[in-house]
Amino acid sequence: MSNLGDRLDKLTPEKRALLERQLLQRRASVLSESGRDGKLHRRGPDEPLLLSYSQQQLWFLQEWQKEGAAYNASLNLRLQGELDEDALRQSFQLIIERHETLRTVVMDEGGVPGARLIEHPTFAFHEVDLGADGPPSDEAIADAVRGVVHLAFDLSADLMLRVGLIRLGPDDRVICMVLHHIACDGWSRGILFDELTALYVGFTSGHPAELAELPVQYGDFAKWQQEWLSGSVLKGEIDFWSEELSGADFVLDLPTDHVRPNVLTFIGGRMGFVIPAPVADRMRSIGREERATIFMVVHAATGMLLNSLTGQEDFLVGSPVGSRRWPETEPLIGFFVNTLLLRLRMTGDPTFRELVRRCRETAVSCYAHQDIPFERIVQALRPKRYSDRNPLFQVNLRMQGPAPEPPELPGLRASRVSVGLGSSRFDLALGFVDAPGELGAYVEYNSALFEGATIERWMHAFTQVLELACENPERKLSELATALRAKAGVTLP
Repeated sequence: MSNLGDRLDKLTPEKRALLERQLLQRRASVLSESGRDGKLHRRGPDEPLLLSYSQQQLWFLQEWQKEGAAYNASLNLRLQGELDEDALRQSFQLIIERHETLRTVVMDEGGVPGARLIEHPTFAFHEVDLGADGPPSDEAIADAVRGVVHLAFDLSADLMLRVGLIRLGPDDRVICMVLHHIACDGWSRGILFDELTALYVGFTSGHPAELAELPVQYGDFAKWQQEWLSGSVLKGEIDFWSEELSGADFVLDLPTDHVRPNVLTFIGGRMGFVIPAPVADRMRSIGREERATIFMVVHAATGMLLNSLTGQEDFLVGSPVGSRRWPETEPLIGFFVNTLLLRLRMTGDPTFRELVRRCRETAVSCYAHQDIPFERIVQALRPKRYSDRNPLFQVNLRMQGPAPEPPELPGLRASRVSVGLGSSRFDLALGFVDAPGELGAYVEYNSALFEGATIERWMHAFTQVLELACENPERKLSELATALRAKAGVTLP
């Protein structure tokens, strides 16, 4: 455990609570001292358009991967009924004109990325006709959706929103809304649905919708970020993360079914599973007892799983965290996500309850320093780089709310179309959907490393052993790890 972890362990609960408040106050104070904690301001007409650090990193990754579509995000809807295609096209045209990030292209300026706006974008559907010879099969529809979603973006020329219109019949079609992650995050989906609904209703009714003017654009956030993250602020953030991550394993050696390729691949699979309601309720109860959120309990449970699979006791997982701190950013489509590094400290054979407590302490201190981009931490720490795995962490942990409901468009019945897209950006990614009752979950895995049957066995064992941990959170981690390995069929070297 790091020096910080040692000091936290010696604090009384009252002093820990005081420290947490001080950490959060410190973050607010540092941001305020930067002079940029109030409203974001629009950049001047002569100021250059900048990219955020996260956008810059995605550009480098996309350039390295070239033709891949691992960073494509899609929203696929089946629309049955009388569709006004011209109104739909106009709606997307206005959304692209409204959000600068959707018409920002990234140019290679001597090996570094530079941004430029497409001033007069022209939107057109990517059309596919499957209904010419009668109703297509479900398999044919899925293949057509994948064909649209898997088209790679040319970041130097393309609009960052592509819409496929797949015709299934006279009054039946699928629309595939595909965005590159350089221009969107999970929150952006709801914005896209809301604006699409308002604009389409307006065009079809003859009373065009008047959306409120956006107070800022994404480039204004990028400008703030680059100005703020400098000098003493940058040094303070780097100092924190250098101490927080000191001594942790930056490589997690999961037992794989196949020899790891020499170069990182993004071919993957996805599998859903469920944490039953009684277990999920007990997880929430343990969280309340330890003043921890459900995410902190999930963090501990994930640590239990990974420790059982690897035998490692001090490692990192990455977790996406939103950075829409200002109300001005809430109506923007854009990439407001950072990767937070969360350490899992399991030395000393703690109980599951103690592990939850440690995860809570880690999360509170790390959230106070979440604004520094992950890319800057990598640059500062300079870990040994491997061509076959991600730096610092290889397992991603996500907690998200329920997906937004499909838009309600007049004269149309909208339903989701879900297809397996066959990609994974990490060795493993565990996702949990926070909702009352059972805890929905899924796992994405790199299929160059793992067989689906292995992942299914691991997740089944995980849910069973999590139930044991929640029945008696005073069980030692070693006991839980032994039980999980036995159920999952894992033998450590």
